[in-house]
Amino acid sequence: YGHGIIPVAQTAIEAGATWLGTALLEEAVQLREAGLNVPGGVIAWLTPPGDDFETALKLNIDLSVSTITQLEEIIRAGEKTSIKPRVHIEVDTGMRRGGLLNTYNDWNDFLEYLQLRKEKVNFVGLWTHFARADEPNLPCTQEQLTNFEQYKSELSAAGIEPKYIHVCNSAGTLTRSTSDHKSIVRLGIGMYGLSPDRGSLGDATDSFGLLPAMTLKAKLVQVKKAPKGSAVGYG
Repeated sequence: YGHGIIPVAQTAIEAGATWLGTALLEEAVQLREAGLNVPGGVIAWLTPPGDDFETALKLNIDLSVSTITQLEEIIRAGEKTSIKPRVHIEVDTGMRRGGLLNTYNDWNDFLEYLQLRKEKVNFVGLWTHFARADEPNLPCTQEQLTNFEQYKSELSAAGIEPKYIHVCNSAGTLTRSTSDHKSIVRLGIGMYGLSPDRGSLGDATDSFGLLPAMTLKAKLVQVKKAPKGSAVGYG
């Protein structure tokens, strides 16, 4: 969130964090090149085909996969570097963004591919992402968890038992029971002491006892009245 990846990571480690997670692989590389080490590991979870997977493996960075194409490239990087990749499988339980979806044979095809290549990879993690955990009264988050357990069961039946299970973003961490926190929680905005959604969850300090570590300020450019019912902005 613009605070500088190195000082934020150092602060997290000093506060007791045992894992560091980044959106992009180049960010994870920055952490490793800065000499930052944590007991659990460093994971990058947006890793499109064409990323520098060889460097990632040399720097001991865990990688997330959600397609066979990604996994094929990571395996080739492992063969070139003689390093067995550490991989977290992302499954789509309802976000409809990244992750393997158990329709249209995507998930079944992936499981079949794993049977052929699983000796080449250390599958250390399984994860998903909540779409509306900041609205705790909705049933969809529990539905996502139920769906996730089905993926986990099918992966186990394929002979793969990941050590690290993670599902909770900031909203999930703050609103779900500790049993849903699994092995790892992925704090984003909550790490800065802010509420994921003030409208549905309330103020971070009042609702969760968090202290904001950042403020957002902007200059006022213009104020104007617009006709009721008129369109605003794109679309």
